[in-house]
Amino acid sequence: MLAEMGVEKGCPAATGKLETKRGDRRFIVNQPARLSAPGAPGQIWEARIRDISRRGMQFALDFPFTGGPWVHIAWNGRDIHGAIRYQQQQGDEYRLGVELSSSWDTLVSDILAQQAEELRQSNAALQRTENELIMHADALKKSNRELAAALEAAREASRAKTRFLATVSHELRTPLNGIMGLSQLLHDEAVGPVTAEQKDCLADVLSCSEHLLTLINDMLDLTRIEAGKMNFNYQSIPLAEVVANAVESMKVTAAAKRVDVRLCLDARLDVVQADPARLRQVVVNYLSNALKFTAEGGCVTVEVRPEGAGAYRILVEDNGIGILAEDLPRRFTEFDQLGPMWHAKEGAGLGLAITKRIVEAQGGRVGVESVYGEGSRFFAILPRAPLAA
Repeated sequence: MLAEMGVEKGCPAATGKLETKRGDRRFIVNQPARLSAPGAPGQIWEARIRDISRRGMQFALDFPFTGGPWVHIAWNGRDIHGAIRYQQQQGDEYRLGVELSSSWDTLVSDILAQQAEELRQSNAALQRTENELIMHADALKKSNRELAAALEAAREASRAKTRFLATVSHELRTPLNGIMGLSQLLHDEAVGPVTAEQKDCLADVLSCSEHLLTLINDMLDLTRIEAGKMNFNYQSIPLAEVVANAVESMKVTAAAKRVDVRLCLDARLDVVQADPARLRQVVVNYLSNALKFTAEGGCVTVEVRPEGAGAYRILVEDNGIGILAEDLPRRFTEFDQLGPMWHAKEGAGLGLAITKRIVEAQGGRVGVESVYGEGSRFFAILPRAPLAA
């Protein structure tokens, strides 16, 4: 092929090297072009331009050029003619050097004009992008200001709610204490005899008042939690004794519903550092929740056992109605009551949320496992010696 093109020995094609004279200006183009030849009418070679210099153009082809010594180049709307200077194989490519018949200055001017136009278009696109980014940044700043204002409004509403709950709860406790005290005096016949029917009515008044006092205390606890004022009075206490007393306090409620309450205390339990009132609150909240959702004749088990070397687990298990799987993540949120309405109406939906806050404030964690229709298992894991102690 090289001999057919009239390439003499010593030329770049014969030595297999491309010699570039010093000062020879070279343009790296890297664009596709189509080659044809008078000696091969109708045949097209798809090529890639590697570079353009004063000595001509160099192409990369996937197949050898067999069109003879002359070539026609169709590139970017240009019609260029040239003579083959060399052809050599490099790996899977064929490098083709062409000496141009067109004016070098005209070609360079065209290339520079094309590059200038491409640069102008790129700059215009960059300017449009910059303008769009500025618009988006302004819109983002405006959204951030609106979100900040909405967040502050929400915080202020939350603070107002907390202040309102705290004030109302304190104000409600004063007359409620009077109602409970006078009802107790009447029930105990301290101010005169009452009939059996009247005594039953007074017992109902006391029961409702105690339930109302529990709700008020829950709201007070919630306001203390949200205000960051939950305090713990840590003491060295016998864990089994405190839990047993808390369970005993719920025996009347369990008996009224005819629910069997079982207590299982691990023999390895000993003295722990805890706030006895808060610990009792955790047990009572879990137990009252289990009794609420357990039908007559059901069973609730309270179990306390060690959890590793430095913690203990309180577990309350029932065979009640259970919880739907999609409702489990919401079980410890405030004012969110799940289950049938005739059960939910018995409370304000604060007990479990407060339990979660109490346990987590001491470095523990809570959780629940449940199968709908079979029952639930609520647990709290507390450290034997909280860091705050």
